Amino acid sequence: MVESVAAGKVKKLDNAVFLVVALAVVWFAGIAASLFIFWLSGIVAALVFLAFSQLIDFLLVYIIAYEPGMFRRKPWLILGFIGCNWAMVLVESLTDNKFRIKKSRSYIVFLIVNTLLMIAAGFVFIGPYLNVMAQAFNVGSDTALGGVWLWPRQWTIENIMVVLGHEDFIQSLLVSVARVISGSFLQLIITYFAAYAFLRKGLRGRKIILLFLIIPMFFNAGLLPTFIFYSDIGLRNNFLVYILPFGFNFFNMAIIRTYLMGIPISLRESARIDGASEFKILFKIMFPLSMPIIATILLWNAVFHWNDWTTTLYFIGAGRRDLFTLQYNLQMVINQADRIGELINAAIAAGRPIGDISHLIPGESIIAAQLIVTTLPIILVYPFLQKYFIQGVMIGSVKE
Repeated sequence: MVESVAAGKVKKLDNAVFLVVALAVVWFAGIAASLFIFWLSGIVAALVFLAFSQLIDFLLVYIIAYEPGMFRRKPWLILGFIGCNWAMVLVESLTDNKFRIKKSRSYIVFLIVNTLLMIAAGFVFIGPYLNVMAQAFNVGSDTALGGVWLWPRQWTIENIMVVLGHEDFIQSLLVSVARVISGSFLQLIITYFAAYAFLRKGLRGRKIILLFLIIPMFFNAGLLPTFIFYSDIGLRNNFLVYILPFGFNFFNMAIIRTYLMGIPISLRESARIDGASEFKILFKIMFPLSMPIIATILLWNAVFHWNDWTTTLYFIGAGRRDLFTLQYNLQMVINQADRIGELINAAIAAGRPIGDISHLIPGESIIAAQLIVTTLPIILVYPFLQKYFIQGVMIGSVKE
């Protein structure tokens, strides 16, 4: 009796999780479509479209949620709802006055073909991530049977809770966050100051300094001399090994300098005439005007520091687990699963008994859950910096 009640509660919880995820998917799809409509026609059309599309989607999903098995058997239904949203976007773009009056028939054909190609490319790029997400939210024993592609067969959040509850997760997360924040801002400050210094045409020894900085961009001493050097100066098994060696990047400095050269020199000259110091010019004039390229460099630095695990592998020993990053822990889990799998296959091929060691192998769902947890922060941050990122790359890379 107790087991049946517990099973009923678990089933209700899974249905609730399913309903929340389904509603979230169609809601985000509607928001994205509405933003595109806003770009085409303005805020009024976007709000009308959002209200209409979301009302229909919510009603449909809520009705079908009474029979969750239908979605699990036919996951293409949720993709159909998203497709309906974007079909409405396409119709709106074709019937909009700007497209109907100013654009030719050939352009409309191009718009349709381009939209369809972009949607197909989007599914190609996002498909692998959806597959990992489906495995992360699927029951581990069911995932081991195979056949889980874009939608979980048996919903669960247990895999995510196992990853979040691991003893090393919080510590490695704090190390990764501290590395991203300190490393990104340190390199930004040093690189920006260097780029501003090279704006001075009368800088003495400018060519020699540039040559000195550009050589390490193409040549380095190698891993073994670097390891010995870091050990001698005390960077091995030290948190600073994540920050100091990456404090300057010549490529980023060149990008920032190119961007700063696009700012009129008259602004700096006028400030100097008014008695402003170089630091005041830098922080009051140049820095506020450089936000696009600053956001771009920050994003590049943050992605690098967040994804890097080789620095931990080379320069942090096994005795300093408190300095392990989140990505390195993920790499260890994947390597452990691969090694144990190879040993099992070798034992089976040789006819040797392997015993019950299945508990030592991290399940595919656990690995997928850790992948989701480690990649989600960058995915959440990127949309807020996308506008500055695109503008910074375009302006910082091209000089007219």
